[in-house]
Amino acid sequence: MYVYQASRGRTAGVSVKGSSSAKRDVAAQYDYVNSFNRIILAFDNDTPGIEAQEKVRSLFDPRKVYTLAFVRHKDANDYLQSGHEEELQQVWEAARIRIPEGVFHT
Repeated sequence: MYVYQASRGRTAGVSVKGSSSAKRDVAAQYDYVNSFNRIILAFDNDTPGIEAQEKVRSLFDPRKVYTLAFVRHKDANDYLQSGHEEELQQVWEAARIRIPEGVFHT
């Protein structure tokens, strides 16, 4: 929801209760989330967040799922709390489709 806040409401947001329930939480909102052309995942940049992100990614067409690359901070909240809201917006705009290891684009 911090990304929603940083975008000043220009983008939709769906929150999960936690990493362990992320797939179940998003699956409960599947129709809503899948209604978008781009699904941008913004999970914490730690082991539980990365694992949850992969589980959620598996629910959707991989051509629709984009990933944020948090670099300076662990999550969107840390960007906001540190006063880096503009940088968070840049990270959001730079979201990319993740190509799984072993898959090559030709």
